[in-house]
Amino acid sequence: MKKVLFIVWVVFTLFTINSFGLGSLKYTHGNVNIRAARSTSSDKIGMLKTNECVKVDFLKNNWYAIFKVNETNRDEKNAIGYVYAPLLFSNKLIVCMQYDKIMRRLSDTFLIEYNPLLDGTPRYIGQTSDNGVQIELIGTKSNITEATLIVFLSQSDYLATQRTAISIIFLNDTVPGISADWFEKTTLEASDKLNRGLNPNKTEYIGYRKIEFKVESLLGCFVIKIK
Repeated sequence: MKKVLFIVWVVFTLFTINSFGLGSLKYTHGNVNIRAARSTSSDKIGMLKTNECVKVDFLKNNWYAIFKVNETNRDEKNAIGYVYAPLLFSNKLIVCMQYDKIMRRLSDTFLIEYNPLLDGTPRYIGQTSDNGVQIELIGTKSNITEATLIVFLSQSDYLATQRTAISIIFLNDTVPGISADWFEKTTLEASDKLNRGLNPNKTEYIGYRKIEFKVESLLGCFVIKIK
């Protein structure tokens, strides 16, 4: 009887190990270097971006061996590299967009009104006095989940410069870490693609923000959406 129970225990243990397989999932809360060995003096062989997910295992000297999320073979030889354990977390980094931060330099630019969605979700919409730029912020003031700017093109150099300035301020206050020339590069690329008959729209991730840039040729405007 004891022998039977021992065999059952061994089978259960092996089944449990195989079921759980390789390590656990961890997330970054910022850009993190991947090292070739368990040391900051070892070569950098890659980088994980904010909120990137990896599998971790073989914790030693406060360093994890990291693996692709779909890796199932528990063999350290399959590791992508090594990451300092305190830089990895069990949850994603959640950084909310806040109404006050988005509007801190634009409050005098837009006439804002509260206009909730049909399901009751808070929404704030506004436009400039000349109707050339429109803004929409969806979510509570402490947690804006989607921020959209619609900018109409103008042949007036003054208005074009003014609307460009508004766009750059909007981007800088909603996307931490965005490069100073992102807007200029993106609009130039869009113009070039339009001239070549290509799709000018793009989606890009910067840090923990998703930026969608879309050109509406028929309406004569472009749309920047931040999530």
